[in-house]
Amino acid sequence: MPAGVFPEDQLERLRTFPDIGRDDLIRYFTLTRADVAFLDPGRGRGPADRLGLAVALATLPWLGFVPDEVRAAPPAAVARLAQQLGLDPAVLAGYGQRAHTRTDHVRLVAGYLGWKSAPAGSAAIKDLEQFLLDRAMEHDSPGLLFTVAAEYLISAKTIRPGVMILAKMVASARAAARTRGLTNNGTTSGDSGPSGSHGTTTPTDQLPGSGHVQGFQLAEAGIMLAITAAFVVATIRLTGRRT
Repeated sequence: MPAGVFPEDQLERLRTFPDIGRDDLIRYFTLTRADVAFLDPGRGRGPADRLGLAVALATLPWLGFVPDEVRAAPPAAVARLAQQLGLDPAVLAGYGQRAHTRTDHVRLVAGYLGWKSAPAGSAAIKDLEQFLLDRAMEHDSPGLLFTVAAEYLISAKTIRPGVMILAKMVASARAAARTRGLTNNGTTSGDSGPSGSHGTTTPTDQLPGSGHVQGFQLAEAGIMLAITAAFVVATIRLTGRRT
């Protein structure tokens, strides 16, 4: 399976709520007046539905998706939302009695926040494929590619596809990047050497001592790419916060 580069336990973690720190708790789980109006009980929602919808509202900008088990949200996040809505956090246990409650709520939240989905074959998916290919040409780490892709989707206000879908997209991008790299590194039969003769140029990686130099340069490039990717993730994370 292409997604086999990710251990099963890691895939499971990517499907669920992570632990939340104080900064994210304040940034994403603080409701505005407009948010409270959006969650108003006058729309026929009971306490459990209001709190569950609030969790979805805060979680989408935070993670870029809403986990299937909304009731498993971090207790501190649930408590913060419940306090702002004047609800008991325990009412969330009754959330999702209808089969399509979460799906309907994610759709409502996406519309309210201006987010879009990314169905197969859509322009959003094609843009993501190109983004992943471009990043895979720079770095081959599947974990880093997955993380940067998830952050890219948040910056584009696009709901993250399922874990398996995105993992397979990462695997496809890595394979395509390797193929393109092999093609770009191939020797052209018409190349001229320093003396002007054809096909007699000595490859650089065969020059005396060049292997050590190239190895150092590749290692240095890998470090710089990792630093650059980390900076990109941090920058997108800051600009992708909910306003």
